Amino acid sequence: MSGPGVAVAVTMTARRRLKSEDRRRQILDAAVSAFARHGFAGTTTRELARASGVSQAMIFRFFPDKAGLYRAIIDRYIARAADPFPAASTRGGDDRRILERAAADMIGNVEEDPTFLRLLLFSALEGHELSRLFLEARVLAVTRALARYLGGRMRRGALRSVPPIVAARAFIGMAGNYALMNVLYGPAMPGRLPRRRVARLFTSLFLNGITAAEAAAPRVRRPAIGAPGLDRRMASP
Repeated sequence: MSGPGVAVAVTMTARRRLKSEDRRRQILDAAVSAFARHGFAGTTTRELARASGVSQAMIFRFFPDKAGLYRAIIDRYIARAADPFPAASTRGGDDRRILERAAADMIGNVEEDPTFLRLLLFSALEGHELSRLFLEARVLAVTRALARYLGGRMRRGALRSVPPIVAARAFIGMAGNYALMNVLYGPAMPGRLPRRRVARLFTSLFLNGITAAEAAAPRVRRPAIGAPGLDRRMASP
């Protein structure tokens, strides 16, 4: 079946679909902004509808319950954010390259979406369901992925053997805290560096530590001049 009528119908369907997607995106944008400003307890459906420019009925049409709305917010963030540990990047065992990329991506994910960060802070402080959803969908997934990678490298003898999950949290903690402080305090926070440079620094600290090579080497303790027995040994033929 073909003809002008069919073409018009297809075009109208595509336009309706596009309009529907735009409305959904509009509601999500307004929800993230409102929740980040006022928290979850302080944002009503009526206020959300007003901020979105739609009716409450339209919100429920796209998101029948709050759980669906929260899930959509999380899914959109994950879709936008860079994956610090794509499967292809962890092959080959180039620890420095892999960790530098991961640190840069984690810092970028936080710094480039401060509104979502505020939303997460609100949800954690309020003990809200969105915080738990994000913990399971993103935080634990990234932490476990890094722990698996580090654990594999430890088993091969490339890295010192320590609890992999603790090592993963330590690395993520460096990058995450750095980005969090930058967002919270802006230019007033000292020690800000270009993203790639700070990613290289954190990777070096994680892999090599901060102790100088000379200081890290064990020192041989030598007896002082005049120590008991030294004079006798020097005087003996």
